[in-house]
Amino acid sequence: LPMLPLQILFLNLIYDVSCISLPWDQMDKEYLTEPKKWKASSIGKFMVYFGPTSSIFDITTYLLMYFVICPAVVGGNFHSLDAKQQVVFIALFHAGWFVESLWTQTLVLHALRTPKIPFLQSNATFAMFIITTLGIVVGSILPFTGFGAELGLLPLPGTYWIWLIVTVLAYLALVTMVKKIYIKKFGELL
Repeated sequence: LPMLPLQILFLNLIYDVSCISLPWDQMDKEYLTEPKKWKASSIGKFMVYFGPTSSIFDITTYLLMYFVICPAVVGGNFHSLDAKQQVVFIALFHAGWFVESLWTQTLVLHALRTPKIPFLQSNATFAMFIITTLGIVVGSILPFTGFGAELGLLPLPGTYWIWLIVTVLAYLALVTMVKKIYIKKFGELL
């Protein structure tokens, strides 16, 4: 399993606290020039475009953790390890998945809040930026704590963080490209 139920619940708690910042965000001025009518039918189209985009990076993270990072740290592929090493492999895998999930699902809030390029052409309010950043920091530190160990997470190696940055940047770039295509096709983001 990519994560245990308790890990998923705690991940969702951190993410939900980050989402509390959304009401304090501000829209781009151009977006507010004319009233918008929200249509529930647009959610299906939105999911068709952005769901697979997210899934690509779930798959790459799974493959990276299972075939590269965990074997490098633990000393072999999962099925070649003894029972104790397999427990370490699993806890490390869970930690990597936990942190990557938190980073991507939190940072995509910044990417999808505007039709513009996030962080370059449009920034969230200070409140949203600080609260989402704190969520990412708390979730990233968690595997290095006693509480993280209680959740079944282990500290992640330095190489993981390099792969995480590459993954997050690629994810945000792809979301931004898909967002441009979506807006061009449907005339609005959501």
